[in-house]
Amino acid sequence: MAIVVVTHSYVQPGDPEVRTIEAAGHSVRFAHAPLGHIWSVEETVALADKAAAVIAGPEVYDERVFSRLPCLKLVCKVGAGYDTVNVADATARGIAVCTGAGTNAGAVAEFAVTVMLALARHLLRFDRNVRAGVWQDRPAGAPVDGAVVGIIGTGAIGRQAARRVACFGAKVICYDVAPDRDWATAQGADYVDLPVLLSRSDYILVHAAKTETSTRLIGRDEIALMKPTAFIINTARGGIIDEDALYEALVNGRIAGAGLDVFETEPPTGRSARFLSLDNVVLSPHIAGGSENSRRTMKEMVGRNVVSVLAGVQPYHCLNPQVLPVAAAAAQSA
Repeated sequence: MAIVVVTHSYVQPGDPEVRTIEAAGHSVRFAHAPLGHIWSVEETVALADKAAAVIAGPEVYDERVFSRLPCLKLVCKVGAGYDTVNVADATARGIAVCTGAGTNAGAVAEFAVTVMLALARHLLRFDRNVRAGVWQDRPAGAPVDGAVVGIIGTGAIGRQAARRVACFGAKVICYDVAPDRDWATAQGADYVDLPVLLSRSDYILVHAAKTETSTRLIGRDEIALMKPTAFIINTARGGIIDEDALYEALVNGRIAGAGLDVFETEPPTGRSARFLSLDNVVLSPHIAGGSENSRRTMKEMVGRNVVSVLAGVQPYHCLNPQVLPVAAAAAQSA
């Protein structure tokens, strides 16, 4: 029997995926952080003591943690993102890193397009006005039909977003460090360099993974290339857009608006809290991937990943599959 520690708030006692893990003979221990708190390295080490697997929340997993958790064989993320897990450090320790890649792609794409439309048609402004008894403040909205939508990152989410915005009659252009030109041809999209995308797009949807190279991918110089009528929507990760540069652009009217589902600090406190006072921003609490269907699928894949890795069976999605025999053998001997 292995110990499985749960820090991700989506996974709760009695959930089907928890019962799946328990039915495989493992013990599940819950360690949810208080609202607004992210476990520190010291706290994570203490909470995951003797655990063979962690269903991880937003806390960091790197050599500082791995070196002090000799029983740990798996870090399992609920969604697709894994920017808080150092995969190289995990691999060096024979620790598998699994995700639910693709399980929430449709949900995130739907959300991003929803925010895009809300910005284009002043939806939140109109809602506030009507509630306040204001009827005649009715500026025309920006069109989507015939507009250029730039998509940064054409993984599963970016592709789903491209398919959806094309249905509105928009022209789709894309940027990705590893362009798939066969997909683009089939979709009717064009790959362009990032500066071209920024300068041509009426709406920009950020769907890139957060890595060392994509952190601050969009800063002052990049925002300076955007049209003053453009909107940018980030449902990927906080920090891909430089928040200082974005805030300045929004306050000064350098761009028309933004949609932020993610922040450098979550919930948005400190400098991230500046956006709460702006009327040209649509804000949400890192919930883009949280549709009923996607949550159910993500959580199902958590159970499958945990049980599979600890049993030596191929999991749904592993970022470092080369460690799986090491992880399985170590788990079985624990």
